[in-house]
Amino acid sequence: MSRSELIEVLSPAGSFESLKAAVKAGADAVYIGGAKFGARAYAQNLQEEEMMRAIDYAHLHDKQLYMTINTLFKPQEFEELYDYLYPYYREGLDAVIVQDMGVAQLIRDEFPKLDLHASTQMTVMGVEGARFLEELGFTRVVPARELSLEEIAEIRRETNLEIETFVHGALCFSYSGQCLMSSMLGGRSGNRGRCAQPCRLPYDLYENKKKINRKNERYLLSPKDLCSLEILPDILKAGTNSLKIEGRMKRPEYVAAVTRQYRGYVDQYLRQECKKNKQINYHVRKQDLQELKDLYNRGGFTKGYYLTHNGRDMMSMERPNHKGVYVGKIEKIRKNQILFVCQTDIHKQDILEISLGNEQKVELTSPIDAKKGQRVCLNANQIRKLRLGMEIYRTKNAKLLQSIKQDILDIEKKENLKGIVTFCVGKPVMMQLSKENLTISVESDIVQKAQKQPMTKEKLKEQLTKTGGTPFFIEVEQIHMDEDGFLPVGALKKLRRNALEHMEEEIICQKRRNVIAHNAKKQMPVSVPVDRKQTIVSVTTMEQAKTALEIEMVDAIYLLADAIPFEEWETFTKRCHLANKEIYYVMPYVFHKKAKDDWKIHQDLICHGSHQGIVIKTIDEFALIRNFSDFDKIMVLDSSLYAYHPQSADFYRSYAGHQTRMILPVELNEKELNLLQQPNADMVVYGHQPLMISAQCQVKNHLQCEQKPKNLCLKDRYQKEFPVQNFCQYCYNVIYNGEILNLTNMDAQLEKLKLGGRIYRFTVENREQMKAVFQGSFNKKNYTKGHFKRGME
Repeated sequence: MSRSELIEVLSPAGSFESLKAAVKAGADAVYIGGAKFGARAYAQNLQEEEMMRAIDYAHLHDKQLYMTINTLFKPQEFEELYDYLYPYYREGLDAVIVQDMGVAQLIRDEFPKLDLHASTQMTVMGVEGARFLEELGFTRVVPARELSLEEIAEIRRETNLEIETFVHGALCFSYSGQCLMSSMLGGRSGNRGRCAQPCRLPYDLYENKKKINRKNERYLLSPKDLCSLEILPDILKAGTNSLKIEGRMKRPEYVAAVTRQYRGYVDQYLRQECKKNKQINYHVRKQDLQELKDLYNRGGFTKGYYLTHNGRDMMSMERPNHKGVYVGKIEKIRKNQILFVCQTDIHKQDILEISLGNEQKVELTSPIDAKKGQRVCLNANQIRKLRLGMEIYRTKNAKLLQSIKQDILDIEKKENLKGIVTFCVGKPVMMQLSKENLTISVESDIVQKAQKQPMTKEKLKEQLTKTGGTPFFIEVEQIHMDEDGFLPVGALKKLRRNALEHMEEEIICQKRRNVIAHNAKKQMPVSVPVDRKQTIVSVTTMEQAKTALEIEMVDAIYLLADAIPFEEWETFTKRCHLANKEIYYVMPYVFHKKAKDDWKIHQDLICHGSHQGIVIKTIDEFALIRNFSDFDKIMVLDSSLYAYHPQSADFYRSYAGHQTRMILPVELNEKELNLLQQPNADMVVYGHQPLMISAQCQVKNHLQCEQKPKNLCLKDRYQKEFPVQNFCQYCYNVIYNGEILNLTNMDAQLEKLKLGGRIYRFTVENREQMKAVFQGSFNKKNYTKGHFKRGME
């Protein structure tokens, strides 16, 4: 089977128990984190011994195990990677999921037989990035969740990569890998597996100081969970190979039940697809969707971005957590009891919830079973806060959880073996076991001639098929025996035990690897002359760009592509040159189909115009520009490309093929930036830091889409402000930190970094505010030093 023909159900595991649950429920592969470097630092990640056992368990049952190494590495951590990964590679680990390009290069060089999967954290948005990853030796890409079926199909047509897409579970509000909100607000970086989920907190949205979101809708950044069962055939036809279930923080019961559902529907689809000349009759049962809602949903499900770019119906604005299943509404209240009519069956020990608003609730435990349509009377606490008409939801289905335990978790997974036994007097008893293409033979004691009662075929088969707590069944297909032979039962037990142990070891050993000696490559200090000391202004509007022309100390302008029509670019470039200022074209934050279509039309202008260079924000843009043969400008790598250690920085520089410099990462502290060793780089020293890049639009969700930019503002529960910009040309939002980064008074520390450029980032500022910054008259109270001093986890 070629990689493009593979269809795989891929399940999450945050513990060894969840791994077993996934395998028992029918997963083809499982992804799991080890003790370090995984994007779920707070899961019950496996230590080395348990991870080795997990690899063996998966292989014993003919499943694949993928390990997450999908965080960004700090400079001092990179040296730990080889020793960390070595034992798992030797044991037969099937693949690693990677975000960090320096990490990917080391794995490719040192562990060449290990498949590389590109994490969704890389924010791959199209063919350009995917093709580049294939060139680097990746075997699979997990593209951004925001891709449409059409965009996935294009990657399938243009590459030989396996494609893995999320089909169920939680969605991030931001493009994966492009969220710094948790990092900047609390020091817990999502790029380091420590996201504190600020997207699940309440916010209000303001326009011109007027609140515009509805009173009962405060979770403005909280998407519903994804459920794609109903469009599974479309996802598979688009070219997805691996159907990925999110949930490494979920319990084994969740993993088992969701895996079982997707296994069943994939099998249904494949069975019908095999029927030639017949229309596929694919149908999802309501009770199966109900079961998934019982397990976890945030106000229902969304089909995600496969069919639509954004919208209110994808969001769970009334609550950010499990809503459960609707069971009725209060019809009567008497003394300490409520009465309601069941809208679905409820069971003894079900947990029922009544929301009181403001994150308060009343919980009840059902003492009875009741059928749909039955009138129920239950005791309730906080009775004075309850009102007629309040809705009741079930947030824990006790019967469902018990059935999952009995039907999946408590049943041991066993592999079927075919057996042949030779039992001849005067010769060692021999047992041959086979599993697919693997066959082993084991001999034991010499068969004796029976003095009294000889061994019968029935008794021999009975003893040799008692597999007990082993992971096997034995089906004895042939017995070649003398009728007067005899062996004690203990000898048969020994034969069976030795045969099963030998078979288990042989199955596991098939994927183990020999490893050649490690040749550690020492990182040589980068020798780059610091030939400039520029003051750079980064702008997002034409008003800001024109203002920058008037500020004498500005040497260069980074102008976002979204801000200026293509036909005006050369005219403005000439104005910059007349003002003795360099001008750089800044590629958009997202590079979807519309941006690529514009690129095809205007690529000659972008690559051959009279500007000095291009600022690259995504891996797709990087791949596109590096392949432009006669590109002769400076390529500036934005901090969103994430080079947190010298090896990643060197990777981008070596593959760029052009004059290259980088904008230093915003999550590293002063010490880590010095360890990065990137002289002549640029660094943001002032401005509102982008925290989230999102396909969701606050204007569209709460006002009306007019395809015009608006300056909105989110406020959290502490009244902290987060400016929001909507970029309509390519349809995305940027949410900024309301606290302004200000390192302008840290000259001594910045000098040690040997910077080539200091960037003043202007986003929501007007003309007067921009000029005030350079005049030193701006408000210096509402500012932060970001991670420059404190760093992040």
